[in-house]
Amino acid sequence: MERRPPISFAKARTGSPERRSESRQATRGHAIATITTGDGDVRLARAELIDASIRGLGVRLNQAAPAGSRIKLYFNGEVTPGRTGYVSRCRESGETWDVGVACDLSLAA
Repeated sequence: MERRPPISFAKARTGSPERRSESRQATRGHAIATITTGDGDVRLARAELIDASIRGLGVRLNQAAPAGSRIKLYFNGEVTPGRTGYVSRCRESGETWDVGVACDLSLAA
């Protein structure tokens, strides 16, 4: 019988089991996000950082961001984005939206 590595499970905020390839660490901070939808519409949003992993971020936005949209996060007034990726999920949470960001992997020079 072939041995396979264990699959890590984490509890999502809803309490349901969720598979993740790496653990997330709670984080805090704020950013400005640009969201580019599939039809080319570009929007600005305020973002609050919730958690982070090597490949993704959990952020809370002041507006919805459709799944599949490109997102760029600008920290501390920087002119270049600190992280880029695409929206993997967007769930309404009261007056805000909880968004999962699958981040682009940076290539070393």
